[in-house]
Amino acid sequence: DSLVIEVSPSNSPPTCSLTQPTDNSAGAEGAVVTFQGLVGDADISTNLLSVAWNSDKDGLLGTSVPNASGVVTFPFDGLSLNTHLVSMTVTDDVGEQCVADVLYTVGLPPSIVLNEPLVGSVYSEGESILFVAEVSDSEDAPVDLNIDWESSVDGVFSTQGAASTGVAQFTTNALTFGVHDITVTVTDSMGLYAEALTQVTVNGVPSQPAVSITPVPAYSSDVLLASATGSTDPEGSAVTYTYDWLLNGSLSGYSGASLPSSSTNKGEDWTVRATPSDGTANGDFGEATVTILN
Repeated sequence: DSLVIEVSPSNSPPTCSLTQPTDNSAGAEGAVVTFQGLVGDADISTNLLSVAWNSDKDGLLGTSVPNASGVVTFPFDGLSLNTHLVSMTVTDDVGEQCVADVLYTVGLPPSIVLNEPLVGSVYSEGESILFVAEVSDSEDAPVDLNIDWESSVDGVFSTQGAASTGVAQFTTNALTFGVHDITVTVTDSMGLYAEALTQVTVNGVPSQPAVSITPVPAYSSDVLLASATGSTDPEGSAVTYTYDWLLNGSLSGYSGASLPSSSTNKGEDWTVRATPSDGTANGDFGEATVTILN
């Protein structure tokens, strides 16, 4: 009787490496974290390798099978609140193993409440806007949290943090005109974050007009007529003007585009201020002055 046997070369242990998540990364409790690795073996096809995932805190998490390229993935959402040493153990057909580890922390994200400005608030360009948020975190003190204030129009416009009370507060008049979707993001030392949203409108104000007074020269028997031109609104709204008359630099109580001759006397300096409006806000006024002759 005879028996044919084949003696193979010495067995090569499998190879392995973890590609994600990165070491010392973190996630929120209940969030899915996808562990991914790359495995190989010189003796057998990669899909014949067995892969087990373990936590030093939670024990065996599960198993997965590599694809033909050696890529192995393991999504998991059940890690407890803790810092875990997660191990990927790869075993070949004769029991030799390769182990790769990653440190991963599961924590609670910070919380944030945005109190100001209220959704739908409207401000004029250049007007100061108050921003107020309250933040907290189970691991970090409020002063150690990072806060980004971002506009869909202007990008990040502040990194104002919180005081020890957890209140982050500041004012700014730097937002450009337009509709702003405001996102406030608070991030803790583990990289966990929370967001709050609001929307405000910054109304663009009309530009300063050119103003003139007729007639020139002006006499005490003349009706003075004011004319304002050239003011434009950035949103394209129609511009209207209001007129106020000043006598020798002080408001006289007269308004409107005309000033009656009965109100003027020789030697007086009359100034008219024309203020543009788009129906929502006023722009900077323009003015002109005339001296009354005999």
